[in-house]
Amino acid sequence: MSTNNNISDLRNHLFESIELLKAGKIDPNQAKAIGNLSKNIIDSAKLELEALKLKPNLPNNGEIPEFMKRKPQLPDSSNYKNMG
Repeated sequence: MSTNNNISDLRNHLFESIELLKAGKIDPNQAKAIGNLSKNIIDSAKLELEALKLKPNLPNNGEIPEFMKRKPQLPDSSNYKNMG
């Protein structure tokens, strides 16, 4: 599993999931789960951006905790191709 995923990768995974859903290779429940996970990743990225905006006003020179610096990992999309 790659650890260098970004929002563009997420977008690509989502579009791939839409195509798999349309082709009947994943069911609507799987698509919904993918959508929910994606929303969580996006919400996390929004929170990180908000934290960066507040950084100048934070104690300790606004140092962001290490856990917030890690990039989220996306599931390997090849697993979806083998379903169905």
